[in-house]
Amino acid sequence: MLKRMSLRKISVASLTLLILLLLYFIPTNKEEDINPMQELKYEYDNNKTVIYLLDSSDYVARTLIKSCACDDVIKKATDLINGMIIDGTKSSIIPNGFRLIIPSGTEIRNINYENNILTVDFSKEILEISEKYEEKMIEAITYTLINIDGVDKVVLKVEGKVFDKLPHSGKKLPTYLDQSYGINKVYDLSSTREIDSYTIY
Repeated sequence: MLKRMSLRKISVASLTLLILLLLYFIPTNKEEDINPMQELKYEYDNNKTVIYLLDSSDYVARTLIKSCACDDVIKKATDLINGMIIDGTKSSIIPNGFRLIIPSGTEIRNINYENNILTVDFSKEILEISEKYEEKMIEAITYTLINIDGVDKVVLKVEGKVFDKLPHSGKKLPTYLDQSYGINKVYDLSSTREIDSYTIY
């Protein structure tokens, strides 16, 4: 009899506790809590800028890095180029899966912007790039710089002389580089009559 009364009290107490918990967790429909016209705010970092680097498959690929919050073309270009130099000032903030491409120790000797043309004069260390990556480096620099508002063409120099051919392969470069130079160029040489180029991102 005592055991039966104890079980009844325990079950009544448990049921009461369960009802109280359910009432506590059921939401109340107060009008001030519901606002169907609530404004959504999207936050993005204005200081991130497009830069082209090597990805894990050795393609020149587009990514974003933190850059100076400046409208000046020369300051922006200088900041982005420094973000491409191996062991440079921005090497610690490069996104995972990407690699820097300009040889370590390369410096910008001079940079000029006139008539939508950006001219960058590099130190001779830029010539220390391996043959495998020399053309990819030119592509990455070109595409990074023409992404800056107001830049239509890029002229690259080394120690004051126009960078008109690649250091290892000897391939000639146009004086003015722009999107027509291409990126990640692959050629279909199955025919001697036609050569098709592809851009791979």
